[in-house]
Amino acid sequence: MRLIGTTTAHEVGHSLGLADPEGEDFHNPGDEPNRLMDSGGARSFKERAELGEGPGVFCDEEFAYLRQILPSSVPDPVSVRPTCF
Repeated sequence: MRLIGTTTAHEVGHSLGLADPEGEDFHNPGDEPNRLMDSGGARSFKERAELGEGPGVFCDEEFAYLRQILPSSVPDPVSVRPTCF
């Protein structure tokens, strides 16, 4: 079930332009643990399914962009987000 959730979040992230809100990239550069918008080759099955890894999250700049386009007064549920670059 988590595999479906992380894949859906990744694909919705594409439709919102999250991997590179200010540019033209489709995925985060490189490979960092638990970043939802890393490329498919950088996200192992265990990471996607959150089997001993995860949870997958949007990185700091992606989350800030989300808050710009979808404002919310709800506090960020993730205390520390990975960097995007």
